[in-house]
Amino acid sequence: MPKARKKTSEWLAPSACRELEPGLGGIAEVKRRSPSAGDLRPDADPATLAAAAERLRGTILKVFAWMRVRQRLALLYRKIGRSQDTERIEAELRSLLAGADSDFPMLVQLQRSQEKAIAAA
Repeated sequence: MPKARKKTSEWLAPSACRELEPGLGGIAEVKRRSPSAGDLRPDADPATLAAAAERLRGTILKVFAWMRVRQRLALLYRKIGRSQDTERIEAELRSLLAGADSDFPMLVQLQRSQEKAIAAA
């Protein structure tokens, strides 16, 4: 018997994300006010935001898949000695992940790769 689909408002739960894309997890927070920045979105409606996130789910997963392909390409370039291409792709990925948590797996891998390249130089 097929598994029942989760409610649209739960799609960002880490277990639901792992179901769609292994290693991917997320938590959504609706923040209306920040102590330092003041009002951000005082009129934000969590249900509306969850519906918008649900509509974007496919796009988000495609972006992560594209990023993984680019990361693998950089690894292949490194193996065959195309260091300039490797550095260009890894810099692009680091730029795209500038807002990610420091323990985001792809970002950690990119940092390790950069450290190894510096140590080898």
